[in-house]
Amino acid sequence: HERDSRIIEDELINIGSDYAIKDFVIDSIGNDIADGLRRKKQNVISLNSSEKSINPEKYYNRRSEVWGYAAEVIHSKECYPIEDEETRRQLETVKYRLVNGKIQIEPKETIKKRLGRSPDRSDCFVYGLWGLQFMNTNNKNEQRRNYVPQQLKYTPSVYKRKRLAYA
Repeated sequence: HERDSRIIEDELINIGSDYAIKDFVIDSIGNDIADGLRRKKQNVISLNSSEKSINPEKYYNRRSEVWGYAAEVIHSKECYPIEDEETRRQLETVKYRLVNGKIQIEPKETIKKRLGRSPDRSDCFVYGLWGLQFMNTNNKNEQRRNYVPQQLKYTPSVYKRKRLAYA
């Protein structure tokens, strides 16, 4: 519940150093945090869940696309099994519907009411899965870019998938 972005940045960097992580996926609500991490030479993917999907024929918005991508990765068993019971519970609670033929994830407020709390763990998990596809994991010495996914041109059929784990 910290509000000071500098304290949050430092804590993220400390946690990252414990796990040799320099790549972060930050919700655009945390733009101050994302900018601060970039100034501190961290690699940041900013994600605005309400913006237009990269695949607007299939997904209602970016949030729906991110959840759809995570569902594909989980169902195809391209990530390790999710051992945290609360994360699994939150992931299983989220519902979707079709709006004009596009997949739309239900509003977060609806999920909060059903769960009795915010689905922070599931959001973090799916944002992380989505962000991993943009990170260079092959060459640790290569300089990584700060990606702005809304400017990338791709379709779900060309996602580069790896077996993934999460901390």
